[in-house]
Amino acid sequence: MVDPSNAPQKGARKDGGRQAKQEREKSKKANGAPLTASGVVANQALGAQKTIQESQLMTGSVLSAPKEGSEAAVKPKKNKPRPSKSARARIQAAKASLTTEPPLSSTGIVKLARDVKEPRLTTVPASASSSRVPSPKNTHSSATPPTPTPTKVVESTPDPTHKSFSRRGPSKTKPSAWKTAWMLKETTGRHILTIDTTSLQPDNNPVHSTEGFETLCSYNWQNDGTIYIPGGPPKWTPLPLPTTLAQDAGHHFIDQNAARVPKYPFEPAFRALSLMNPGTNLTAVDIVANRNSLRKLLDLSAGKKLDPFCMGLNLVNSTLVISRKERTAQHMVHGAPNSGYGHNFEKAFTTPDKDLGNSSSHHRVIRYRIGPLDCVVRFEVDAYYDDSEHDTTDALTAAMEKLEVAEYASSSTPMQPPDAPTIAIEKGTFISPSLLAEIKAKKLNRMADAMPQLWFGRTPYFINGNHEKGTVHSVSITRAEEQFGKWEAANQEKLRKMVGLLVGIKRTVRGIRGGAAVLVYDVKGGPLKVYRARSEQGVLPKDIVEKYWGV
Repeated sequence: MVDPSNAPQKGARKDGGRQAKQEREKSKKANGAPLTASGVVANQALGAQKTIQESQLMTGSVLSAPKEGSEAAVKPKKNKPRPSKSARARIQAAKASLTTEPPLSSTGIVKLARDVKEPRLTTVPASASSSRVPSPKNTHSSATPPTPTPTKVVESTPDPTHKSFSRRGPSKTKPSAWKTAWMLKETTGRHILTIDTTSLQPDNNPVHSTEGFETLCSYNWQNDGTIYIPGGPPKWTPLPLPTTLAQDAGHHFIDQNAARVPKYPFEPAFRALSLMNPGTNLTAVDIVANRNSLRKLLDLSAGKKLDPFCMGLNLVNSTLVISRKERTAQHMVHGAPNSGYGHNFEKAFTTPDKDLGNSSSHHRVIRYRIGPLDCVVRFEVDAYYDDSEHDTTDALTAAMEKLEVAEYASSSTPMQPPDAPTIAIEKGTFISPSLLAEIKAKKLNRMADAMPQLWFGRTPYFINGNHEKGTVHSVSITRAEEQFGKWEAANQEKLRKMVGLLVGIKRTVRGIRGGAAVLVYDVKGGPLKVYRARSEQGVLPKDIVEKYWGV
C-alpha cells in the first residue's frame, strides 16, 4: 500500500529526470558528440545552403524575402567586389554537393578538365560554361571529390582557314571576305600569278621627268552626261581670309569615267583624242593607265600597306591598258567629323568658265616615259593658277597652235560617235599645262604627301588651304615642278621597282589567252595576285582600237 503523501515526490523525481536527460543531450551536442548518419547529411545540406546564401548576399542577390516578424535581411552593399577565387570554388562545391546526379570518378573529372583545356579541338556549349568544375589537386586521393554536373564536350573538325593554321600567323588587317568578294566576280576564280611586293627587283633604267611630256587631249564631264572638248578647269579665285567652310557632304564621284561609261571607262578620253589629235599613233605605247593606278603601284613598290583594291588588265595589240575598278564609282559623304573640307574648299576658291558652269570635272591625257616605258596617263585637274593675265594669253595661244584641234561641228548640236554612248560637244578654252594646279585643304602644307600625285600628272602648282577646324586662315601656293628632280632622286629605287612590276605584269598578261586579266590586292600587307578574266571583252570599242592601233 502506497502512502498518498509520497506520490507528488515521485512525480517530481520523474520530471527532474527527464529535464536532466534533455540537458545531457544538449551538452553532448554542444561538445561535438558524434551524430547519426542522417544528422551528418542534414548538417551538410544546411551548410551548403548557408554557403550559397552567403554568396548571394555577397553578390547582391537574395533567395527570398524575410518572413514577417523575422529579422530584417542584410542589405548588400552596392558595387560589391567579385568574390575571391577560393570563395567561388567553395560556392561551386556547395552547389555540386546538392545535386542528385551520381558522382563521377576522379578519372572522369581529370578527363573532363583535360578536354576543356584543349581549345583547338574541343568546344564547350554555353550551358556548360556557366558552372566550371575545378580540377582536384591530387587525383590519386581516396577521398571522393564533390560531384560536378557532367559537361558535354563536343569534338569539332579543325578549320584549315582558321588563323591558327596560317603560316603568317593571325592577321589583324585581313578584311572580311564579303568586303573583297566583288573583286573576284569578273575572274575565273583561280589566280595564275602571285607577286610578293616586298621582294621586287628595280629596273636597270633610270627614271626622270627631264624629257618632258605631251598633252594629247582634255575634256570636261557635264552633269547631263555629255563631254565638252577641250573643256577647261576652273580658275583659282581666292576669297578674303579667314574663311570658314562647311564639312564636305553629298554625292561625290570616286571615278566619274567608270560611273558614266562602265563598259568602256577610257572611251571618253579617246573620243576627245579623236577630235584634238586625230593623227596620234599608239602602237608604240607600253602602258595606258589612270594616275590613281600608278600611284597605288608605286606605294606597293615602296613597301606600303594599302587598303584592298583591284585593277583590270587588258592587252590592246602590245599595249597594256590598266583600268581602275571600284566597288562603287561614287559615294555619299554625310558630313561626318572626319569627312574633311577639300571639296568645299575647291568649290569656294575656284570659279568655272562662263561656258562651263555645268561641268563636274576636268580631265587631261598626257604622254611621257617612265624609264623604258612609253606611258599614256589620264588624270583629273582641280584648277589653273593665273598669276599673270598676259602670260596666260601667250601660253594659251602657243598651246593651241601646238595642238591639232580638229574642226568641230556646231556646239549646240550633240555629236554621237559610232558604237559609243558618249556625246561630245565643242566648248571651252584649252588651258596651258604650265598653269595647272592641284588643290588640297589640310591643316598644314604637306606637299611631300602630294608629290606622287603631282609628279604622275606633271602638275606644276600645289595650292593648300591651311585651316583649323574648317576656318582657312592662310593659303600656300608652291611651284611643285621645281622639286620634281629632287623627289625623283630620293625615290629612284621605288620608281624603278614600279617599272619592274609593270614589266612583269605586262609579260604575264601577254601569256594569257585573250589578253584579259584582273589584278587583285585583297589583303592589306599581302601579295598581288593576277587572275584570268572571266570575259575576253575588249576594254575599248572596236573603232577606237582600229583607229589608233590599226588592229
